[in-house]
Amino acid sequence: MDQDKRVEQKRIRRGVERAYALWLEDLEWKPYYPNNMLQCGQEGWYCVIQGPNGEYARKYTIVFQYPENEDCAACPNQGIDRYILYERCYSGSNVPIAYPEPSRESAGPSSPALGVNDFGRFVYAHKTLEQAKKRALSAYQAVYGYAMSHLLEPEEDAP
Repeated sequence: MDQDKRVEQKRIRRGVERAYALWLEDLEWKPYYPNNMLQCGQEGWYCVIQGPNGEYARKYTIVFQYPENEDCAACPNQGIDRYILYERCYSGSNVPIAYPEPSRESAGPSSPALGVNDFGRFVYAHKTLEQAKKRALSAYQAVYGYAMSHLLEPEEDAP
């Protein structure tokens, strides 16, 4: 195996090992505020999981869904009905390091703070927050653990 191939295999192996080593407690969930503004009220949670060396990341956002009345108006005073999980993939130069902390100031149209509103694709609607968080972890491990492990070649025996 040539040197470039060894380096690539090592990079993939680190990613796979890291994905399988993650536990639910390792994920740092932060409150989601629309437009990253505190006065909008918390509408969910988000977590960014970065790959080794920051070369890729996945953002999982859990948005609260409230029951609706007969006029299709949300009724937040009745509690949360579902926890909607979304997944956003990042790679290369668009990997977010972190979003700014929510504030009372309005972010400009090109502010990185507004990236928190980009949920990505719908994954599933869960009945509990715990189920949604577990699904986020298993989705990450399915891609960066299981799927990426199929790109690994058997390790060569040492001479």
